[in-house]
Amino acid sequence: MESFLITEEKLIITDHEDSAVLQLIPQENQDKVNEYRKKYYLPDDLFAWDHVPEVAPRFEKLPHANLPDAFLLVLTNIVPTDDFSPITDQFEIFTIVYSKDLLLCFYPESSVFFKNVIHTREENFSSLANFVGHCFLHLYQNYTKELQFKKKCIDKLDQAARDSTSNEELFRLTDTTRNMVYLENALETLDLTVQSLAKQKDFMDSLNDQALAIDIQMYNRQTVKLVHLYRDLLETISGLFSDMMSNHLNHLMKFLESTALVISVPTLIGGFWGMNTGGLPGRHHGFGFWLVVMIAGALALIMALFLKKKNYFK
Repeated sequence: MESFLITEEKLIITDHEDSAVLQLIPQENQDKVNEYRKKYYLPDDLFAWDHVPEVAPRFEKLPHANLPDAFLLVLTNIVPTDDFSPITDQFEIFTIVYSKDLLLCFYPESSVFFKNVIHTREENFSSLANFVGHCFLHLYQNYTKELQFKKKCIDKLDQAARDSTSNEELFRLTDTTRNMVYLENALETLDLTVQSLAKQKDFMDSLNDQALAIDIQMYNRQTVKLVHLYRDLLETISGLFSDMMSNHLNHLMKFLESTALVISVPTLIGGFWGMNTGGLPGRHHGFGFWLVVMIAGALALIMALFLKKKNYFK
């Protein structure tokens, strides 16, 4: 657990919790979590949706909290990676209780999100609202990095759809589509949270940084557009995989049917000469068998050449 003061637009670590304006509290520290929950009359469902990070983000006013004009922010962060690990393992949930004079941030103990925010800004923050604003900005930068990696995956899948339809590529398409569904829902829910926060006049006034507010809205809008665009691209690639598989199957069926036609010619000739009736040519001659073989072979060759000319063997 860490406590901070804001002095001359800088975050200063302090050992005095009572005078601190920013508290970073690991969620695993249940004693501290329960202490702050009781002290400030925070709701019991503070972490109610942490098990479903894709729909966890929300904005909620806290009229019964022992803090002036307090509200709750739940944010879902993503830890960008360069591998194909399940996206559910990349999500992190942060619960923020905001009031003008105190900010409580509950986070997973393994997360370095808030440390990165502080390090990136070099501890220069004009207000608690300004700190929250930079948290949103860092959050969207992480989503942008993850979407850039997903774009590379989509480009590879697009090329693979043109070259092959192997099971490995189909499995990768399924995994990527699944990840994009999670990303899309997380960003759409986060968008609702940002829009609700933007309507809080006191918070926006305390933000004291018009450029930061514009950047947050821009990142929010662009990431939502990107995730929709990439979902559409994946649907197109999925359709391409299906069309390529259908095309390969059509070619295979055409080849098999053409081969069956060629084979049917000698079968038909052999069937005629195999009838147990009189009057068959060559019946009493030693060359009769070879005559049938030559006629069947010649007709089969003619049929094969005809079908090849029509490209039925491709």
